[in-house]
Amino acid sequence: MKTDKLFKAMQACDLQIRESQRAMMQAIETTIAQGKIACIEAPTGVGKTLAYLLTALNNKTKDESVVVSTATVALQEQIISKDVPLAEKILGRKIKAAIAKGRRRYVCLSRLFHQDQYSDDQKASSVFLKLQAAFEKKAWDGEKESIPRKTTADNWYKISTDSYGCAGGRCNYIDQCPFFLARKVIDTAEVVISNHSLLLSDLELGGGVILPPLDRSLLVIDECHQLAERATDFFALQASVIRSTDWINHFSKSLNTFKTQITLDDAVYQHIQDTIKALVTSLQDVKIYFDSLPLAFDDNKMRITSVDKDLIDLAETLIHFADQFSQCCERVLEKLDSTLELLQDTDKARAEIVASSVASVQFILSRSENLAQTWQHIIRDKDDFGVPIAKWVEKKKTKADPFAALDDDYTCHAAPINASKKLKSLLWNKATLSVILCSATIRSLGTFNDYIRRAGLKHDKRLVTLALESPFDYQKSLFYIPVMKHAPASSPQDVYLQECADLIAQLYLPFVGTLVLFSSRYAMEEVHRMLPEDVQQLVKLQGDTGKAKLIKEHKKHVDKKQTSLLFGLASFAEGLDLPGNYCQHVIIHKVPFSVPSDPIELTRSEWLKSHNLNAFKLVALPRASLKLIQFAGRLIRQETDRGIVTMLDKRLLTKYYGKELMRGLPPFQRLLGAEIDRLKADEMVKMLYDVRQQ
Repeated sequence: MKTDKLFKAMQACDLQIRESQRAMMQAIETTIAQGKIACIEAPTGVGKTLAYLLTALNNKTKDESVVVSTATVALQEQIISKDVPLAEKILGRKIKAAIAKGRRRYVCLSRLFHQDQYSDDQKASSVFLKLQAAFEKKAWDGEKESIPRKTTADNWYKISTDSYGCAGGRCNYIDQCPFFLARKVIDTAEVVISNHSLLLSDLELGGGVILPPLDRSLLVIDECHQLAERATDFFALQASVIRSTDWINHFSKSLNTFKTQITLDDAVYQHIQDTIKALVTSLQDVKIYFDSLPLAFDDNKMRITSVDKDLIDLAETLIHFADQFSQCCERVLEKLDSTLELLQDTDKARAEIVASSVASVQFILSRSENLAQTWQHIIRDKDDFGVPIAKWVEKKKTKADPFAALDDDYTCHAAPINASKKLKSLLWNKATLSVILCSATIRSLGTFNDYIRRAGLKHDKRLVTLALESPFDYQKSLFYIPVMKHAPASSPQDVYLQECADLIAQLYLPFVGTLVLFSSRYAMEEVHRMLPEDVQQLVKLQGDTGKAKLIKEHKKHVDKKQTSLLFGLASFAEGLDLPGNYCQHVIIHKVPFSVPSDPIELTRSEWLKSHNLNAFKLVALPRASLKLIQFAGRLIRQETDRGIVTMLDKRLLTKYYGKELMRGLPPFQRLLGAEIDRLKADEMVKMLYDVRQQ
């Protein structure tokens, strides 16, 4: 096998090859040879990134690329800065690798170098002038991550663009464009490191537009447990009501400018203005409709479970005029394109102005199409794949007029309850080469079933699954459930939270780090408030400052051998690495069931119930299992780690599903339903508490 040579090369570089890593590499080699789709759970410590990089590079053909999709830009940077150089050392050759990012991660030079549109904001204009200078001196490459001057999200939005606002080959800056220069590197790279959002964008465009085509790519989806949820979010639609008038009115105001660049006869001009007026009126009518339903909004959110005739009529009118507006945009765009083609070789300065207009109209056209599509889904029950649509409206205060009082605006949402069929259509049905899916946590309740269903891989005969053994010795750590009087669902919440606060005050470890994970911000803040004052002083609370700064403060205290409790929400359960003394105790507030008020979850549950299926067993329980495994996984980050995971939820002992949830957890030793004194007397954890005697 080719992997045998890789093992020898790794050993020659003084790398320790774990059995799980060896098994992963052999499985990937077999998968590629057979053209299969492999779903591999590779726990922390296996070395999965190096395993898939080396094996894929060693088994691809000359014409194929290795495309890696991971969860975040930070992980992309980590792979190219840490794992690719190590792979080069092992293979003894240079690897041409590139990071693929969306357009919004790069500056748009056309926008940056046209200052007149920001003349009313002197502070922003000053920042942009300095960024211009930095780019011209080659002190900045135009990427958001390397920006030399701090800038706000709003300012970055002004000088970046998406595919709809990009003039592409018609832009005078294309030869210097950071995005297109990066694309050239991607086109010749043998390893392309993407993220899930960009992968989904490419798939929606048909594939091979942003990333190498699927029929020439060995695709690795790392952090694959996030793919289905990211896809559901990606394919969701949303459109505001009053804020939509901003881009509509911008188009109206720009018409006079367009008339100096193209020929628009009076009849066409009047038709466009009439369409704009009708579209704005239809949006205002929708606002009046929602304004008449104040009691339907709960915490500024209203689910649309059925669509009455009034809303259908309003929606159909809105869709009609949005479609007409899109046709007007297309007509103007066609004329601008023709003008631009004539000017490009004769008048570069005018061509640049027209190219800017093209980008502006393209963006407005995309907004108009999105508006119509969102409302088409609002009045539908299912999408094109027959998947039920969750629909809801959010109410927010906004200033439609800078001199007016705050007014209500509404954002309308439409989202499929799952993306499985869309993923099957756009990805799995088109992936002719092998695909490797991997993550530290994929299984829930001990099986791959829930993940396979959500990812759209159910009944796919190419699929093979593999759960690797962890290299960590979990038997040196303890899973503990204390004796508790109250449970989250069956007791008044304040009584249960007070008991949690009392237990945390007794359970945290001295002179090292304790991580306390909560399922809601309310619970976290209430428990913090209920703690004794001396314990409160030890807590670093998520939200008090930025996440990175909070973790830095936590580590600083632990390095000084001081006690530190880090209070966090679900976002602290993934991507948070606190090895050794930084986290020797993980305390979990309760089983992390999804919030039942989420519109997508509610629609999914109602649909399952209507088909006589158990939503709790099919959805809530598997998702809670996955999250609980991730929560508990914060404890052991390296082979020498040891400690305690404490669960402040006695339902694991009293409910039928408790055993199922615990079966999915790592094989810690267990101490269940025991008093705290018994925990502290346990030989395994005694020294963790009795540190003064060390």
